[in-house]
Amino acid sequence: MELPGFISNALDVSPRAIDYEVSRRLASHFPDRAILEGNDCDFTFMTYVREGFCTIRHKADVHGQVHTWWSADSGVQDRPKNVWYEVDWLGQTLEVLLLDWNDCGTHYWILAESDPVARRFFKAVCEHNPDHQDEVLVYNGGQWEACPGLFRAVQAAAADDLILPGVLKAEVLADLGRFFESRTLYESLGVVWKRGLLLTGPPGNGKTYLIKTVVAQLGKPCLYVKSFKSERFTEETNITRIFNQARRAAPCVLVLEDLDALVTGENRSFLLNELDGFANNRGILTLATTNHPDRLDPALVDRPSRFDRTYHFPLPDADSRRLFLDRWLAQVPNEYGKAVSEHVRTELTESTEGFSFAYLKELFLSSLQALAAGVAGGNLESIVRDQVRTLAAQRLNAAQPFASLKARSSVRAANGSERPTQEDAEGP
Repeated sequence: MELPGFISNALDVSPRAIDYEVSRRLASHFPDRAILEGNDCDFTFMTYVREGFCTIRHKADVHGQVHTWWSADSGVQDRPKNVWYEVDWLGQTLEVLLLDWNDCGTHYWILAESDPVARRFFKAVCEHNPDHQDEVLVYNGGQWEACPGLFRAVQAAAADDLILPGVLKAEVLADLGRFFESRTLYESLGVVWKRGLLLTGPPGNGKTYLIKTVVAQLGKPCLYVKSFKSERFTEETNITRIFNQARRAAPCVLVLEDLDALVTGENRSFLLNELDGFANNRGILTLATTNHPDRLDPALVDRPSRFDRTYHFPLPDADSRRLFLDRWLAQVPNEYGKAVSEHVRTELTESTEGFSFAYLKELFLSSLQALAAGVAGGNLESIVRDQVRTLAAQRLNAAQPFASLKARSSVRAANGSERPTQEDAEGP
């Protein structure tokens, strides 16, 4: 049956009535076909197609609209927007109509010879678990996307490059390494095989790098969440999509970075329920980071089974700063690195107190740039000393507005008022 103009005619009605009008017209045109419809986020039809589980062709008499874009990580990508496909699947011929209007998500209609066939196909697509062993899936803007660049960065991370105080590194790595080996033990004790770790501490002190190291060592699928927000779906829907994907990919690692920025008063209860509700999170290792644990709800921080352990990543102590310095100097050309005396190394270790690892890294990168430019006649000792003074002043200037705001907040709290003033909002 020819259906020229079907999609354009359907989209020409009020957006609130499109899905109903499409259903009505399909039922009229195909009275002997079973029709299943919806906009379920887990109906990942194109992923199912790309991995070869069914074959598709555009319906010849219906114009199809496909959006094409390019990204540095994934190259050229296509996303069907308003398309009607004929589908060959397990000896059955079905049809799938995809419509997308007003950024309200992709709606689909499955046409099959019988309702059981339509439902089996729908179930197969929704339950399909792609092999994400050699990639990192990133959730942003309401959709999952493989990120080859992030996967390469993860694979390049090495535990030996990570400097942490005391036994912190060994303790965290051992904790995480044991989890995936302990399924039988968990189940024998009647405990759900899942675990959550919260990594806290000032920014730039190794939390993210440790996660990369863990993901590289464990060799499990990694799902990385950038945001719960999107134009297409509510935050509750996005959280559901995230955990549904994690359950399909399990055993896997689910990363929630900057948790304090992800959690709001509106999505809090929904996230708590997904972390530790009725749904089965078997095989999910959840790793979350925050620079501001004080901003998190105690229901997240203080209740094991959501986040079972909290590990604090402090600013590097003197031993850590000295180790970082020695490693860096070992990497610069010998005639420069060896020229830095023991006395100066001790001085630099002491003068960088309060520097995060991120600041230490910037110290050495800026010093290398100055060295390459011939600053101070190529004297590395003088260059690094100057850069320490510059960065120390930068840290002080950056901290002053926050210290001032914190002081005003403390006074306000002491007076019994939590409402910010206009001065607070605009800064000093």
